[in-house]
Amino acid sequence: MAQGPRSDSRLAFIVGCPRSGTTWTWGLLNAHPDTEALVPADLGQDDPSPETAVFMTLKDHEARAVIDKKLDEHPGKLIIEKTPWHANQINRIWKLYPSAKIIFVRRDPRATINSMLLNGQASGTPSAWGLQKSIQIYGRMRGFWNDHKDDARVHTVWYEDMAKAPHLTYAKMLSFLGLPSDREIVETAVSANHMTPAFVSKGVLRKGTVDSFKEELPQGEIDLISRLFRDDLAVA
Repeated sequence: MAQGPRSDSRLAFIVGCPRSGTTWTWGLLNAHPDTEALVPADLGQDDPSPETAVFMTLKDHEARAVIDKKLDEHPGKLIIEKTPWHANQINRIWKLYPSAKIIFVRRDPRATINSMLLNGQASGTPSAWGLQKSIQIYGRMRGFWNDHKDDARVHTVWYEDMAKAPHLTYAKMLSFLGLPSDREIVETAVSANHMTPAFVSKGVLRKGTVDSFKEELPQGEIDLISRLFRDDLAVA
């Protein structure tokens, strides 16, 4: 990417429901030579996670100061940031950075909710990811996506597409972001991240298959989720 002045067109935010593939998406984009990730260390935090929650913890002028500093430090780079719950901060992001782009990650609701439940069990806090809470969270995130999905600044990425056609899905992301998508760049990123997240929290269980929910969720729960979100079912 050519060198240039600070610009909000050099910002991309990765959002989506927890357990939908945002970390995988972040790993793919972070592997590109023309990107630089905004991370907790940029906020003075000692946290190995890539999530900054910058728009959830800071006031507008504070968030702007952190992000502008990152843009200034890396002229010509696309600055990427990943916090799933920034899905409910999209309008605020655009208020400060009108040209910022959003990568909204989606996943079959049965697989997403299954992963949310397994995450709670693996971390020892299953109550935090109970079925009804997980359904509510998924529904809220779906609403945020529905509110913004038709905006030209939003690109929707499906987890199932990353699993089945990672090279093509990644290349489409790069095209949306205005980044080079040479074969070598795409192959390097996909090889480093395919079904293997760039960051894994301690205690988090990841299955890495699109239909593992069929064996892990009770049929009654599968049927309930399917009825609630029938339009989102991405796995046969």
